[in-house]
Amino acid sequence: MQKKSPTLLYLERLKATGRAAINSQLKQARDFFEWHGPVEKQPFHSLSYIQIEALKQARITSGASARSINHLLCAIRAITKIAFLSGLVTEKQWLQVQSIQRLKTFPTTKGAALAADEVCELLSVYRQNKRLVPVRNTAILAMLLSTGLRRSELMALKLCHFCAEELAIEVKHGKGGKPRVQYMPQWAADDLDNWLDVRGLESGYLFNPFLGEEPQLHRKLSATSIYNIVSRATEDLLDSRCSPHDMRRTYISQLLNENVDLLTVCKMAGHSSVTTTQIYDKRDEQNLIASGRGLSFSGGTSNRRQRR
Repeated sequence: MQKKSPTLLYLERLKATGRAAINSQLKQARDFFEWHGPVEKQPFHSLSYIQIEALKQARITSGASARSINHLLCAIRAITKIAFLSGLVTEKQWLQVQSIQRLKTFPTTKGAALAADEVCELLSVYRQNKRLVPVRNTAILAMLLSTGLRRSELMALKLCHFCAEELAIEVKHGKGGKPRVQYMPQWAADDLDNWLDVRGLESGYLFNPFLGEEPQLHRKLSATSIYNIVSRATEDLLDSRCSPHDMRRTYISQLLNENVDLLTVCKMAGHSSVTTTQIYDKRDEQNLIASGRGLSFSGGTSNRRQRR
């Protein structure tokens, strides 16, 4: 029986969307070392400290972002660890690879959050269309905006994951495989109820493609379908093409606008660190201006600090 390579074992652990992204990065590394053949067969675990540093510098020179480079380094570390555990590399080599420094990153300005009036306009227009597909799409938009679910999390939802009494969604496998319960407001639950009137209450995936006028309950929407639903809706109505992840940014920014504390927002978003949550904060420049101009130390006390 032919053994799988450490690279293939690593790629098989990833979800499809993550696998596609890192596969592209590994292809660039393969080309840098002038290797040939499929990515999954490449000996990334054999790279030395000096070779990986050379790759890192080449990616910096090519203009790749720090986050992109760090993702590549993380993948090479993981592949080398698999090789070490499989007895293919020495402990010394593994430790050398683990010691390679990540690049410093800063919060990204990529992506955008919708303003509150844009959200209202988007949902208001969609709710007027009572045809089957628009009813489903309205529920999808409402779900993304009211819960901040990731696209992969939305795709995986089944009817049994929705608790109408608690207005709760059970996310079985969030990022990193972490489960959580996501609560939703009544207005979003109403949009979901409208969709369930169309879909029915039989078991299966919560959001489905159609065959004619029949929702295919045993099938889930693809990642591309969800992206197209969001991007077309926002482009048609707001003249701005947004992604499902922009809906997540909108959710997080709106919670922060409503003065929900950062730690709570972090938990609601399913983040493992508040630093990640801060990256998603898309509150506009006016908030910064208002906060800066509103700063005051005249809190009603006139006690002066005692000099020694």
